Amino acid sequence: MPHAAESIMNIAKDASCFAPLDIQMGVSLEDAHKSLDCSGPEGRELYRTIEKREDVFYPIIAGLLFSFTLYSLSFFCYKKQKLSLSLALVPFIITLADLTENYFVINLIDQFPSLNPETVKAMSSVNKVKWVFLFMTLGFVAYFSVVSLIRIFNKRNRQ
Repeated sequence: MPHAAESIMNIAKDASCFAPLDIQMGVSLEDAHKSLDCSGPEGRELYRTIEKREDVFYPIIAGLLFSFTLYSLSFFCYKKQKLSLSLALVPFIITLADLTENYFVINLIDQFPSLNPETVKAMSSVNKVKWVFLFMTLGFVAYFSVVSLIRIFNKRNRQ
């Protein structure tokens, strides 16, 4: 979404204070209001369009790729299908959280300038879930990648 953020910043009322809500962690009511205000009416409309159309495909594709990667790496390391399948479900939590977050961001854009604090709180909570599970997934990928490399090198040294 870097190009999308740049597009919004190009037409924002005040690009220096615009920060997409979905890349911030722990957004407060003040943060949400400031960011949406800085984006200006055209920026908010573009942000809404991006969240509704383009930011739907990224979480789905990323979730599928992370699931496949986690499954493949963990199965290569431990040959346990149940463990591998369980780990492959973790990225889908990220996908669901990201899509839910998009829904809340669209609602906030529609509510602007009278943002509902409960909507901001819900969006912020889902955002935190997304980031926690994303970092956990990246940690699993890093761990299984290292274990896989060690196994490959040990296998080659034995031959």
